[in-house]
Amino acid sequence: MRGKNDFNVELSPDFKFEFEGERGRVFMIITIRNIDYNIDGIIFDKDGTLLDTQFFWPELLEARMKGLALKGIEELVLKSCRRTLGQLPDGGIDPDGPLALGSRAEEVIVTATVLYQNGYHWDKARLMVEEIYNRVEKELDIDRISRAFPGVKRLLEDLKGAGLKLAVATTDTTERAEKMLDSAGLLEQIDIVVGRDMVEQGKPKPEMIELISRKLNIPYEKLVMVGDTLSDMEMAEAAGCIGIGVLTGSGRLDVLKGIAAEVVSDVTNLRGLLRQSAL
Repeated sequence: MRGKNDFNVELSPDFKFEFEGERGRVFMIITIRNIDYNIDGIIFDKDGTLLDTQFFWPELLEARMKGLALKGIEELVLKSCRRTLGQLPDGGIDPDGPLALGSRAEEVIVTATVLYQNGYHWDKARLMVEEIYNRVEKELDIDRISRAFPGVKRLLEDLKGAGLKLAVATTDTTERAEKMLDSAGLLEQIDIVVGRDMVEQGKPKPEMIELISRKLNIPYEKLVMVGDTLSDMEMAEAAGCIGIGVLTGSGRLDVLKGIAAEVVSDVTNLRGLLRQSAL
């Protein structure tokens, strides 16, 4: 893995090339292990890649549990809900658990199932969980929980200025993802946001990338997927595009290096892998 300070190639907001002929084309090239690839677009995961959401998922979970407590759900049952949804003993969130990877609808089913297992009528449990989740969603302070990692906004501006198409593929809902990206000042640079609700199968299945490929009219082999989880890299592999792992969020080198084409310290290190070539 290359370190954060190993790169000296910088992208600037304006790329200008002079051509002798009437026509010319500028290619963006990404270099992975001494091999050059022409690319037309980059797909980013949201949480842990573009946005520092270390407090987002625990806060969302606790807000939901408080809502259920107000409905009379016992603390012992709530502890079971937290554990089943993916809360770790230290209070963190399992990056491979239902809360991190599941759709909102799947999270409702998981929570309602725990209530059912503890003696609650299935239909009543499901409707109650749905009601609480809806209310919490409306009360979330999006501005407070939406923070881009340092340098991300400038990076996206530079990549967009270089002519690349940019997308986000996230397990979050599309609506909330767009609100969070907008609050963090990033949405303007993103061409398309694909949430879990826009596809039948989420990560690690390739459907999100397939949808983005169709919408942006870019073949898989000219797309790069950047994310901090194993499911991000498995999705990239399944779709046949380049996978770049980042060590922010829940990213771990020992997990990512076996499947990612390259692993970098954070998303801004993409600068060192990219350059432009004019033909």
